[in-house]
Amino acid sequence: LVRQTHVKEFFFEIFKRILPIIIVFVIQRKLLDKM
Repeated sequence: LVRQTHVKEFFFEIFKRILPIIIVFVIQRKLLDKM
């Protein structure tokens, strides 16, 4: 159970770092589509 929570926190840290990159990528694609 302790290891499971550790894995959850680990994935959460990765998610927090990847999410902004994905958001920026999606926004750029939408802006390009409008042009």
